[in-house]
Amino acid sequence: SGTTVTFWADADVFETTEYSFETLSRRFQEMAFLNKGLTIALTDERESAKATSGADEAGADEKAEVKSVTYHYEGGIVDFVKYLNSRKGDVIHQSVIDIEAEDKERLLSAEIAMQWNTQYSEGVYSFANTIHTHEGGTHEEGFRAALTTLVNKYAR
Repeated sequence: SGTTVTFWADADVFETTEYSFETLSRRFQEMAFLNKGLTIALTDERESAKATSGADEAGADEKAEVKSVTYHYEGGIVDFVKYLNSRKGDVIHQSVIDIEAEDKERLLSAEIAMQWNTQYSEGVYSFANTIHTHEGGTHEEGFRAALTTLVNKYAR
């Protein structure tokens, strides 16, 4: 069940028709984190197709490995924060702080997950409509201002 998408780039449209499995894999993992409960499976059958068709005569007898990966995160961005912090060092508190809000009248929703760790540098990853906003934006500025105000009030 679900949707299967198979694609081949048209050389008349695209400059390059070579895909990077790693680049697609990173993006699909990101999409699975951002869409709680979504399962995305990526399979690269290019080498397998070459071996089967005999495109590479020297290696036609060898069975080519099919690269495949599946991503599924029930916790969504909470799992994303855990994943990021698992690679950064010790966390200060075990639970991830997560907040979800929706305004149906204005068709807006926001989801925030955060967890402090022992690293000296911050890692803020902001997205708008599942697109990573590397350079921030008003949504990130608003979050930072609200968090700073909240921490300052708590510290008093």
